[in-house]
Formats: sequence, structure tokens, C-alpha cells
Amino acid sequence: MTEHDFDSQIRSLISLYGWMGYRTWISIHSPKGFVDWFCVRGDRLVALELKGDKGKLTDDQVICLELLRLTRKIETYALWPEDSDLAVSILRADTHDEIEEA
Repeated sequence: MTEHDFDSQIRSLISLYGWMGYRTWISIHSPKGFVDWFCVRGDRLVALELKGDKGKLTDDQVICLELLRLTRKIETYALWPEDSDLAVSILRADTHDEIEEA
């Protein structure tokens, strides 16, 4: 599955589970490595970095995810298409504690 196809799946899940999601349309003027999606619902803020089947995280993406995670207020995830069940669990849950690891 391509990152584009996976992104479409995630976009649908964001809508289905009632999140407000933000994705930069064209990233050429955005900080290098910034996450693909910021999603907010209730008191949860989730940052998602998506990859296609053969995609790899860049060093800048790893740094961005770690910096966001260190805030302790943002849940951060790097997801590949094989993580689709985990993505559903993340976006369906009302709290981080409800997430079922796939």
C-alpha cells in the first residue's frame, strides 16, 4: 500500500471517529520532518507520521516525533499499513489507556 492510500484510510478513520484532523497540504514550506497529521478530540492530541509499505522514518521525522512525545501532552505514533488495526484502536479510543496494541 502506498503512503497516499494509507493516508486516505487514516483520513476516513479521523472523520469516522469524530476527530478534527490537520494535515499540511504541501509541505515544501513546512519544517523538515514534521508529522503528517495532528488530530484533536476531547482532551487528546495525537500526532501521526504515516509511511507506505516500504517507507522509512527519516532522522528529522524521528526527532520531531520524540520532541512532540517529550511534551507528555501529545500522543505520537509512526504507522505503516500493517498497523491499520492499531490506527483504528488509537482513533476509536477515548483515552490513551484504552488503546489495544495490535
